[in-house]
Amino acid sequence: MTCLQDQTEFLPNEVFRDNFMRRKVQAFIVHCTFMDDGCKWKGEVRHLESHTNSCEFLEIPCVYPECNLLVKKNDLHDHLEKTCKCRQESCGFCKQQINLNKMKLHHEKECPAYPVICEKCNKDGIPRAKLLEHQDSLVGDCDGVQGHNPFSQIGCSRPEVLSRSAQYGVGMTRDPGVMSTDPCIFTNHCDRVISNQLAQLQTESAKTRDLREKCQEHSERITALERKVSCGNFSASAPSSQGCGDAGGSDLTRSGINVENRTAVTLADLEERIRQQEFSSHDGLLLWKINEFARKRNDAVSGQQVSIYSPCFHTSRCGYKMCARIYLDGDGIGRGTHIISVYFVVMRGQYDALLRWPCRLIVTFMLLDQDNVEHLTHTFRPDPSCSSFQRPSGFQNSKSGFAEFCALGELNNHAYVRDDTMFLKVIVHEEELVNDQVSSLEQQGRVQAVERQVASVNDELANVRVQMEGLEQQVEAQKIEAERMRAEHEMEIMLLQSQIADVAELARAPRNESPHGENGQ
Repeated sequence: MTCLQDQTEFLPNEVFRDNFMRRKVQAFIVHCTFMDDGCKWKGEVRHLESHTNSCEFLEIPCVYPECNLLVKKNDLHDHLEKTCKCRQESCGFCKQQINLNKMKLHHEKECPAYPVICEKCNKDGIPRAKLLEHQDSLVGDCDGVQGHNPFSQIGCSRPEVLSRSAQYGVGMTRDPGVMSTDPCIFTNHCDRVISNQLAQLQTESAKTRDLREKCQEHSERITALERKVSCGNFSASAPSSQGCGDAGGSDLTRSGINVENRTAVTLADLEERIRQQEFSSHDGLLLWKINEFARKRNDAVSGQQVSIYSPCFHTSRCGYKMCARIYLDGDGIGRGTHIISVYFVVMRGQYDALLRWPCRLIVTFMLLDQDNVEHLTHTFRPDPSCSSFQRPSGFQNSKSGFAEFCALGELNNHAYVRDDTMFLKVIVHEEELVNDQVSSLEQQGRVQAVERQVASVNDELANVRVQMEGLEQQVEAQKIEAERMRAEHEMEIMLLQSQIADVAELARAPRNESPHGENGQ
């Protein structure tokens, strides 16, 4: 870690947070960052972030990803109603709700009521859906369409096709049934019409018989399915369907309607069960994919559908039944503040009588970052005294969760919404299982702590051994040095003794010679 002032290097344990200075800075009085835009808020630094998230002058992205505009919170409603290029407008011809930036393409390619020009007769103002009917060779009124000679079946030898505007023969009109005043021609035409009607009646009769057989078969299959899925017993109505083949036209119609209604209700129930089975899980884990985020967000803002329920899921095969509920325009204190609210809902299940109540669960909501950089996570432990976690007396309990789960501004900082899709993950653990896991983790943690302590002691012993070896080497070196110094001292002592002996001899020599000198004199 390097100091920015003088580039001094520090170890991590040599640096600490100055909490006093942090508190002092957070107590400074500042203005809102959008003061120039008209915001009059003033407060401490610690409250600046929470105010900014709810400030009316905060610029947030438009709910339509294709718009790519940042709009102030207090201007978002007017933007969505008047100025957004991607806002939904009613088509002036077919009255469908179409995005404004796609309205031109809708008129050119898709709108069934948009007036077009007939390429054959250049007639304009024809709705696109009726163009084919206009150009039909039998019932249309297009003058540019070529039709076959209507007199070919009564002996006309002219093989070429004729225009509707052409007049061939006396009394020819657009209606081939009124071609001439000749009785023979009219009789032949009536015969053909009657033959066609008889053929159609025979075809319809065959279709009716097939439909009757299919109704009977479907009725039997539906009854069997109803018994299997325990959705009700309608076996009493089976004889009426069985005998519909012998009833008259009105009885057949009523029976067909009853069978159709039963089929629709039963199939809808089966489809709902299949859909729930497809998305339902039994491990306390829900991965919820929310498509068409922009449209659903707009519906929440406009009040058409303020919340969305997730598919149900369970803690185990015979465990608690639950679901999630999301408000894309906020709920409660977060309503209309551009904050997403997420809640947890306990539902009535088949095995509630065998479960422990109130349920003790640990719930975690995770808004997934589709770049896997930073997921937004919130966890809470339910209050056992709260009615939301008692045994459900109705279809489901009241919701419980986070009214301020995520601000819309955070959605642009990470890939929480991509391709108009959001993923919300819900993880639910039973408290006893979590406690067992925590105990196991704590035991593992203690074992790991002991192992770390043993390793630390071993490292210290190794360091002590190294130090002892160094000390031993130093002692040996000191011993050698002491021996050398002792030998030198002994040599010096011997030299001093020799010098002392020499000095003593020299001192004695003059005293022995002095008497002889005096006698000689």
